[in-house]
Amino acid sequence: MRALIVTVVLAAVLIALVFGNAAFSIAVLADRIGGVNAFTYRIASTAVLILAVAWLHARLTAGPGWLPRAVLAGVLWLAASVTLELTIARSVMGVSWPNLLANYAFWRGEPWPFVLLLELAAPILFGWLRNRKP
Repeated sequence: MRALIVTVVLAAVLIALVFGNAAFSIAVLADRIGGVNAFTYRIASTAVLILAVAWLHARLTAGPGWLPRAVLAGVLWLAASVTLELTIARSVMGVSWPNLLANYAFWRGEPWPFVLLLELAAPILFGWLRNRKP
């Protein structure tokens, strides 16, 4: 039960950090360094935030049974991110489905799917690094 609470709390922390980071890059950086550079910053810094939260998750849930906890974290974080993004983009911002789905077109070089893949894989990677036998 403790691991589930840690996973959910860290999901909320990650979402808050990513939204704060996005707000900062749009409101402050876009005018100063340009929209494309602000987007690149947002993708790179989001990846760093994911790695930091995944590292913390691995430290807080280390020990026997770490793999199911890490998989749960990755799946939960990915599902929460996609659900929140789709809900906000469609309901609040009114983004059309074709424009929204274009963000996931990795074959056209869109980086967002790789960030989501990192969200899924990072808890497992850091869990393995933390719990491997020497």
